Amino acid sequence: MRRRTVIIPLLLIFATAIGLSLRNYHPEPEYQNHPLSYWLDYNPREEDHIADELRYKAIQTIGTNALPFYTAWASAKDSAPKKELIRLLALFNIHLRSAEGYQEMAETGWHTANLSREMLSPIVWETLSRFDVGVCGLITKEDEQDCCRRLLNGAPEVREGAAREMPEYFFNAPDSINTLTLALKDGSPRVRYFAARSLVLAKNYTNSQPAIPALIQSLQDTNEFVRMTAAFALGKFGKAAASAKTALLPLLKDSNTDVRACAKLALQQIDSDKIVIQAKK
Repeated sequence: MRRRTVIIPLLLIFATAIGLSLRNYHPEPEYQNHPLSYWLDYNPREEDHIADELRYKAIQTIGTNALPFYTAWASAKDSAPKKELIRLLALFNIHLRSAEGYQEMAETGWHTANLSREMLSPIVWETLSRFDVGVCGLITKEDEQDCCRRLLNGAPEVREGAAREMPEYFFNAPDSINTLTLALKDGSPRVRYFAARSLVLAKNYTNSQPAIPALIQSLQDTNEFVRMTAAFALGKFGKAAASAKTALLPLLKDSNTDVRACAKLALQQIDSDKIVIQAKK
C-alpha cells in the first residue's frame, strides 16, 4: 500500500511534466543532430578547449535561426503550478527547466553567437535589450574619440566595428553625433545601419537631435535595414522629429514588412494624437 502511495504521485508528476513538454514543444534548429538547447547546456570541462570550441561553433552556426527561441526564452515566465512541479521534481532529482533557466540559455546563446553583428530589425533589439545588444562598454572620453576616428578614417570593416561599438555608453558629445551623422552617408550599408542603430540606442535623445535631418534622408536609403532603423530612430525623438512625418508616410507602403512596421510606430510616437494611415498589409 505504501509503495502504491509513492508510485501514484510519481506517475502524476511524470504525466504532468510530459504534458507541459509537449504543449510547449517547438522543433529547435540543430547542429550535428543535436538541438540548440543541447549546445546551450553543453558544459565541457574547463581544460577541454576542443569541446568548448565545438560548443561555440554550434551556436554560431545556428546563428539567426535561434532568434525566435531566444526572444521567447528571454520573456519566459513560470505559472504557479509549474513552479510547484519544479519544486516536487527537484525532490526526485528530475529536471524540468524553469523560466530563469530559459532566460539564462537565451542570454548565453545571444552572446555566444554575437548576433549584434547581424543586421536585424530594431524590434528584435528591444526584445533582447536586457542582453545589452551591441554594447562594448566605452569607459572614457578617449575611447569615444578613438571610436570616432575609426568611424571616419578606418577601412570598411573598421568603420563598421566603430559604428557598432558606439551605442549606450557613449557620451553624446557633439563630435560623436556629427561623426554618426556623417556615417549615415557612408558607402557601406552596414556602416550606415550601425550608425543609425547607435542613434537609436543613445541615452540622451536631446543631444542627438542634430542628427534628425540626416536620419530623414536615410529614410530613402536603398538598403531596407537602414530605412527601418532610421524610421525607428526618428520615432524615439518623439515630437522633436515632427519634420520627418512627410518622409515617413511613403514608408507605410514599403515593400519590406519591418520597414512598414517601424514607420508606422515612428508616426505614432511622433504624434500619438493623430490617426496613423494603415500600413500596407
